[in-house]
Amino acid sequence: MQKLPRVFASLLVVLLFMAACGSGLAAAAELRVTLDGRPVTMDVKPIRENNTVLLPLRAVLSELGAEAAWDAGNRRVNIRRGRTDLTLTIGSTAVLKNGAQMSVAVPPRIVNGRTFVPLRFVIDAVGAQAVWRERDLTVAITSPPKRPLTLATTTSTYDSGLLQFMMPFFERAFDYEVKTISVGTGAALALGRDGNCDVVLVHARETELQQVAQGFFIGRREVMYNDFIIVGPTADPAGVRRAAGAVAALRAIAETRATFVSRGDRSGTHIKENELWRAAGLTPAGAWYLSAGAGMADTLRIADERQGYTLTDRGTFYAQQERLPGLTLLFEGGEILHNQYGIMAVNPARHPRINLEGATDLIQFFVSPRGQSLIRDFKDPRGRQLFFPNAHLMR
Repeated sequence: MQKLPRVFASLLVVLLFMAACGSGLAAAAELRVTLDGRPVTMDVKPIRENNTVLLPLRAVLSELGAEAAWDAGNRRVNIRRGRTDLTLTIGSTAVLKNGAQMSVAVPPRIVNGRTFVPLRFVIDAVGAQAVWRERDLTVAITSPPKRPLTLATTTSTYDSGLLQFMMPFFERAFDYEVKTISVGTGAALALGRDGNCDVVLVHARETELQQVAQGFFIGRREVMYNDFIIVGPTADPAGVRRAAGAVAALRAIAETRATFVSRGDRSGTHIKENELWRAAGLTPAGAWYLSAGAGMADTLRIADERQGYTLTDRGTFYAQQERLPGLTLLFEGGEILHNQYGIMAVNPARHPRINLEGATDLIQFFVSPRGQSLIRDFKDPRGRQLFFPNAHLMR
């Protein structure tokens, strides 16, 4: 499916208000369109064709979180919003809504390079409402009401800015208001086990799979990955740059008693750090080893202030790098530093009051082509990609 070409960039919608479009109707140029009480900016002036008012709707579709695409081969307009998929064919009154055939009174058509489709049908189909106000010649469109949904997630998805980037797209398209609880992976999983959230997005794959097997969570999907890196002072007193691997790098830090700042919070990063220490045959302790008990951004800040080393996910380090003048990326690479993220719903069999429908919608959004493209497109101020989508992995 290709995106709309230039001639379809402004999607126009035919609004049939037969009763309102009598002989006393003022010139169509005086018509107004509002969305949730706010005027909608239209790139084409409204026109009237007999008793049919024609309105540009591209801005409305966008603000409602809908996507439109033009299928040139089949001369079809495809509109998607949340769980709704619409397919309208030029010149045909037959319409598909989620695969079911329906009909419209006026078939879509192309006029002077513009595509016209029935607004009333489209607005109703995507869950919004359109009301004609005769007193001020206004088409008043109202968005569907928002439903609450609680997401517990690791600090890396929040501190990196990824969730702030993605959630508005989800909330507009699926009509949810998402409350995000940003904590370490261990705390996020505990919130889910206790039924204090609806869905979790974390990065401790083996622990996640164990808790799915134990019946705490369902519907787990791989979402994306990045990697862990070791950062520290530019002078690199432990010689981490020269290490043969991540395990050797931590061993060098311990041998030189260089300052190391640990998350110390049972997060996915802390779990990975402990895995590396075990592989090195060491149990870190002493004045050189500091446990922050904090999120990734705060741990990086402490490491910067103490001129110490720390293990971090790449995304959060890149997002925070401008605020960390004393830290440099010193070691990267190797399968052991792979950082996989997964998303899963709290099991309603254990907590019947959780919002399973909302959790399922969020999971499907993250693994959908739209969600995966948003993850791919999210970059730091220097244009570096922070996360890499891989929802094709089913487990």
